[in-house]
Amino acid sequence: MKTNLTEVSVDFAGIPMTVTGTFTPSENCVMYYSDMSGYPGSAAEFEIDSIQINGQEVNDLLSDDQFDEVMEMCINSLEN
Repeated sequence: MKTNLTEVSVDFAGIPMTVTGTFTPSENCVMYYSDMSGYPGSAAEFEIDSIQINGQEVNDLLSDDQFDEVMEMCINSLEN
């Protein structure tokens, strides 16, 4: 699968951020194929490359929990 960098604008704690990363959309599960195998599906993923506020990268200033929250906000924005 070809991956492209995607840019998403989110507001985190009232602060507008520009997030750049690689988005992989979710895949639906398949209960059974004709050979009785299946596929459990997969959740959407967003691998963050850069988080910027006013052009300044702030990746290192965020805790792991904050980083994860920004990632989830990006996924929600891209899926809706």
